[in-house]
Amino acid sequence: MEPGAMTLVYVLVLLLAGNVVSLEFNSCGESEVPPNYLSFFHCRHLPCQFTLGSNVTGVMNIMVGEESTDLIGEMTVDHNGSKITFPVPGVHICVGLEKDKCRFKSGDSANYYFKFQVNVDLPDEDIATFRMVVRNENGTSLSCAEFNGTIVGDAITESKGEN
Repeated sequence: MEPGAMTLVYVLVLLLAGNVVSLEFNSCGESEVPPNYLSFFHCRHLPCQFTLGSNVTGVMNIMVGEESTDLIGEMTVDHNGSKITFPVPGVHICVGLEKDKCRFKSGDSANYYFKFQVNVDLPDEDIATFRMVVRNENGTSLSCAEFNGTIVGDAITESKGEN
């Protein structure tokens, strides 16, 4: 496991312990498997309001559909047909927490703990569609959820305004 990944696991587990409230999300389509739950720290209802430049943490619990050794997250933001896709770094808990040492069997439940920075600039209060996908090491989509959200202001401006 990469240095810092274990720290990320501990931080996310502590932040999310007792705070896991699944959002109401939409399935990404008939061929996509929805997660068991999707939760973001600081977002309890839709549309989620993300702040430009802020870090977002959360967890997506999925049912693994085929044998897998790694889980990889991806987010697509769709604003009026203009789509931006970016990786969603994360970790999953398995024996030893070491990459390539995990073996998820078909039917296993897995938590994908993630953290990403909001770098998509949209007009304030415009609602966009967010699509969170977790894939395995072969690129196979294991789970997908869509939900609405907004991106507002920026973290630097907001923190200066609070002083």
